[in-house]
Amino acid sequence: MNGYKHVFDKSIQKYSEITKDPYTLFESFRSEKDIYGFIDNGDAPPDREADSIAKNTNSRLYESYRAVLSTRIKLGYANSSSAYSEYTNLDSRHIMMSVLLFSNIQEPVSSIVEIGGGFGNWLTLNRTQSFKKWTIIDLPHLCLLQNWFLEKQSIPKTMYETISAFNYTEWSSEQSSFDLVIGSHSVSELSFDIFYQYFMNVISKSKYFFYCYHNTRPTPELIQTKLQIIQTKFKSILNVVSEQGNVTNSLYVRL
Repeated sequence: MNGYKHVFDKSIQKYSEITKDPYTLFESFRSEKDIYGFIDNGDAPPDREADSIAKNTNSRLYESYRAVLSTRIKLGYANSSSAYSEYTNLDSRHIMMSVLLFSNIQEPVSSIVEIGGGFGNWLTLNRTQSFKKWTIIDLPHLCLLQNWFLEKQSIPKTMYETISAFNYTEWSSEQSSFDLVIGSHSVSELSFDIFYQYFMNVISKSKYFFYCYHNTRPTPELIQTKLQIIQTKFKSILNVVSEQGNVTNSLYVRL
């Protein structure tokens, strides 16, 4: 029930071994696979199935996200190819998930918590959504990357905060509730004990929970156990399958 703990541990270890300035590292983060390989899908073309789902769900919102992408600064491509950097495989899936999410919440959301924020792409895409605070909880060295990326994209610092995954419980104890928690694959990849801590301290405090997960990985047992726990506090209001039937994108509302 350890999920991809070994991948995250390796990332932490490899980052601790770097000798160059971290901001130089950020310039090439897409090619630093041992450290950042799990947050980027590489220089791959857009997922056409994801595009189709997004367009069929809400074509207006899909086009608005594409417009946001047209203003995004290309970052992290030093020492790597960028043939699809204008619109990547990861972008298409992030847009699909964003369209599914914000087309199916029929009320304003003020406080948003993202567990595992990658390099900050979700917030970059959703910068025009109406919210007061977007909080990212992640490993410390990924928070550094997110802050660098978001600053480069001119995202106002008043819009977001990054919280270390090693001490988020102190922060969460001061929060009474959230409108929305996003776990786009990250939560499904955590070991069970870490997932349960997040569930009790963060997820269960939220009105909505957007949960995207691979149907069989890391293991079917771990996926099913997490779903059973989620369903003790939430009911599903949306389930959309993507990636040729391998992934489920779910929106839950608290019971």
